[in-house]
Amino acid sequence: MSRTLDAVVLCGGRGTRLGALTAETPKPLLPVEGAPFLLRLLQRLHADGCGHVVLAASYRGEQVEAFVTAHRAELPEVTVVVEPEPLGTGGALRLAASRVRSEVFVALNGDSWLAQPIGPVVARHRSSGWPMTVVLVEASRVVGGARDKARCVVGRDGRLQQFATEAMIGSGWINGGLYVIDRAAALAWPADAYSLEQRLLARVPGGPGAFQSEAALLDIGTPACYEAAGRWLERGGAPPMATLQSGWRA
Repeated sequence: MSRTLDAVVLCGGRGTRLGALTAETPKPLLPVEGAPFLLRLLQRLHADGCGHVVLAASYRGEQVEAFVTAHRAELPEVTVVVEPEPLGTGGALRLAASRVRSEVFVALNGDSWLAQPIGPVVARHRSSGWPMTVVLVEASRVVGGARDKARCVVGRDGRLQQFATEAMIGSGWINGGLYVIDRAAALAWPADAYSLEQRLLARVPGGPGAFQSEAALLDIGTPACYEAAGRWLERGGAPPMATLQSGWRA
């Protein structure tokens, strides 16, 4: 299999909602069923056809570098970029894009698992001509609830028209944390510190395209969801629909 598609994994968040669990450890490196969550995510990217991966690190970045060194035999094509100062998701993605080799790349959060195969998203992105594609999921399919997720409105042309964070979302489409981006478009973004979600529409003229997925999403950023992550991965990232409809908790 040709692995010409690069990926960027955002690993810089402090994970404050997890309390003592992330006091000394970056959230993506927390163990899930005996292995770092990030290792499982990288293995999945490899299975989905990605080759070179850039890890965008900030908080405890030296631990991310040590993780890659320890797993070099399993992760031969991984590069770590440590931010000189906290850059936010937007600035971190812009910095990491400078190390991307492919003209189109995948970007995703290092603390969440979206049960959406990457191939169909990349194919849609390439056929659409959009400079950026954002994967959206239904709020009802977010394990633990869609708190602090960006609510999205899609226009008739398939582009995002609204991308705003709200306190709690019970229905509608939210950001799934998976993007396909033209490298040239990302390199045109400012190189300072900013949130991707807060400035996304302004960064992409006409708005990014939307891929509306039926997949479920788990973010390990809360203690309950972190505890549920092992069972989630055993199910292939797809908990029973009945548990989603009832607001699944660990």
